[in-house]
Amino acid sequence: MKKMAEDQLKVKILGRRFSAPGRSGLKVKKKISTPADMAGIKLRMPGGDAWQLLGRSLGANPTPMAYAEVYTGLQSGAIDGQDNPLPNVQNMKFYEVMSQIVLTSHLVGFDVLTLNLKT
Repeated sequence: MKKMAEDQLKVKILGRRFSAPGRSGLKVKKKISTPADMAGIKLRMPGGDAWQLLGRSLGANPTPMAYAEVYTGLQSGAIDGQDNPLPNVQNMKFYEVMSQIVLTSHLVGFDVLTLNLKT
């Protein structure tokens, strides 16, 4: 596969990165065990049809909101939860305005780090 990427795509594969399965950080103190338990929860998801579908598939009421507004959205109650990788919860201090993290495994990220062969 690496050789094929170099020959056909003209890129060098440098490595890969796996991000943890999906998780949602919630402000509400409600036990979440199934998608039905997410009913009525305003879950911040990025805009776009695919993200909104994913939010509905989780059982939530997906609410498009800019990333920069998530902290104040949680703080003010404009949203009940957010869907971001765990490092973002730490970096953006979302934990200050959340009560729990639900490990839903709804999304798995896999990235391949590449470099153009000309470079």
